[in-house]
Amino acid sequence: MNIQDYLSSGILELYAMQQLSPAEALEVEAMRKKYPEINREIQSIEDALQSFASAQAKPPPAHLKSDLLKRIEEQIGDTQKHSPQPKSMRPLNAWRAVAAILFLATSVLGYFSLQKSRTGHLELQQCAEQNKVLMQTNKELRDPATKKVAMQATDTLKPFSAIAFWNSRTEEVRLDGSQLPPVDAGLQYQLWAIIDGRPVNAGVFDPSDAIQTMKSIRGAQAFAVTIEKRGGALTPNLKAMVVMGKV
Repeated sequence: MNIQDYLSSGILELYAMQQLSPAEALEVEAMRKKYPEINREIQSIEDALQSFASAQAKPPPAHLKSDLLKRIEEQIGDTQKHSPQPKSMRPLNAWRAVAAILFLATSVLGYFSLQKSRTGHLELQQCAEQNKVLMQTNKELRDPATKKVAMQATDTLKPFSAIAFWNSRTEEVRLDGSQLPPVDAGLQYQLWAIIDGRPVNAGVFDPSDAIQTMKSIRGAQAFAVTIEKRGGALTPNLKAMVVMGKV
């Protein structure tokens, strides 16, 4: 087994974020016991995730400590001044008051710590979901059945382009439209697949740095992008075609 391939596979990150199935998690646990370098890598990932969660969490308000201390002092003063009990009992009652206030302080700080933990955990879950999507997209793009269709500008004087990734086996379509310019608020880009000479709607999209998932397509010979009214059209406005490419 190639340890470096295992370290770079992404499975250790998913293990640290508790995103593996029970069987997969048991396999990783067995591997970390067998190989010290895998165990060190897991510890490094867990430390990084903890640092991320701590950095993103909100601390308790700055005035909280001073407010609690002030409340303790007031409680001690009130107890000593108004207690009808013997003087020997007053210190005891004062410290009971202090204990009550400290319990309240501990509870408040515990609440903020819990909120901090929840915030960090939620953000880690979001990162895990994003990581899953990225790994799945990367796997699909590396599939031999995925064809990269480079769409060039229909107006050769404009530097527009887009790339469609079409898997002829699964029929899934991904789109990189990051090189297309923004359009007016009431307009939107629409991807079309050309099948037997006829345009088929493959979905609408806005320019984004992320690779977007479009509608599944079977038997495409080409792809094209037009500018349509927001929400898309039933048939393409050929005068508003911006890019096109053959499969």
